[in-house]
Amino acid sequence: MNGTFECKKAENCFSESQTYEYRLACSMGERFLNGLVEAGVLTCRRQIRHPFFTLDLPDHTHVKGVIGDELVKTSFPSEDFGACKARFEKLLERLILAERGGDGGEQVEG
Repeated sequence: MNGTFECKKAENCFSESQTYEYRLACSMGERFLNGLVEAGVLTCRRQIRHPFFTLDLPDHTHVKGVIGDELVKTSFPSEDFGACKARFEKLLERLILAERGGDGGEQVEG
């Protein structure tokens, strides 16, 4: 783990899929979710046993996870995969720092 998250390629039946699992260094609380609202279209389903969210970013990255958990699954578009993944990871770092009590404005070394 790099201090904020651990990333690994997710296994699925599509060999060309660009889907990754991120284990975060914190659970996803309200501050984290509020940061996601600013990044894209967030949908939360809180009335079920395991409340979850989905997030669609402008670059067509799709994120889903269970609210209060540390694991998110992210599918990146095939076009410009590397840039989309880098932008998402920068967003994650900022939100995790904010969730831990920082303001999320700290400079993060890549």
